[in-house]
Amino acid sequence: MQRIIFLLFTILVSSCAINKNYSPLNTIGWEQHLNKITQLDHWILQGKIGYRDSKEGGAAWISWDQRGDVFDVKLNGPLGIGTTRITGNQYHAQLQRGARQPDTASSAEDLTELLFGWQWPVKQLRFWIRGIAAPSSSKMMSIYNSDGTLSSLKQSGWALQFSDYQNIKGWRLPGNIQGKKGTYQFNLKIKTWLPN
Repeated sequence: MQRIIFLLFTILVSSCAINKNYSPLNTIGWEQHLNKITQLDHWILQGKIGYRDSKEGGAAWISWDQRGDVFDVKLNGPLGIGTTRITGNQYHAQLQRGARQPDTASSAEDLTELLFGWQWPVKQLRFWIRGIAAPSSSKMMSIYNSDGTLSSLKQSGWALQFSDYQNIKGWRLPGNIQGKKGTYQFNLKIKTWLPN
């Protein structure tokens, strides 16, 4: 009898370990939140981003203007030194650093590799910034807060933590996002949300 109970317990634990997509406790709340937040496709946010890899790190003030598929991300170093701008859409991106000739690429990720030495997931951040997973066919794992907002997400090799949610004009949006992928990590602290 003890062997049967142990076997059933082992099977139960194993099946729980296989299910990597944890549902929110408040499923209706999550569905309403998701339906609403996916409609938000125009916003401006301002804040600070810290980033580092195994060798070095840095920080910059960030201003992100998103209008549908079109983005305009400005990064400013301390005291306004080192202004950098990445603009584009899902097909093309441009990097402008001071008075230098602009660099172009098919994706913003390729351009951020010029800046940081590694690819910052700009395309996915468009979704992560709003506290939702990016559309993807890859496996992901998500954990939710009791109010239906996203607490943590593993997607495309990134482990993300979401916190400091704010109610802004009827939208429930995260104020802090931490991401880590191997030795690469970033912390995005959002000071101002301007959803339109």
